[in-house]
Amino acid sequence: MMLKARRWANTLKRWREPILNYFEDNTTNAYTEGCNTKVKMLKRISFGLRNIEVYVRKMMLGFLPQKSFHTI
Repeated sequence: MMLKARRWANTLKRWREPILNYFEDNTTNAYTEGCNTKVKMLKRISFGLRNIEVYVRKMMLGFLPQKSFHTI
């Protein structure tokens, strides 16, 4: 039990600034994490592309704004 409490305390010390930033500014790194996830997904579906120029273009196209086709 003491080991778990110590690990928890060390985690809080290590992440103190980001935790406090959330409560002070209501900011997170969710946008950055979402972008990283999108890049990883585009890498997966681009399997086999050998041309770096095509790969870069595909990444850029993946981040263009998209129109929503959902209707209410």
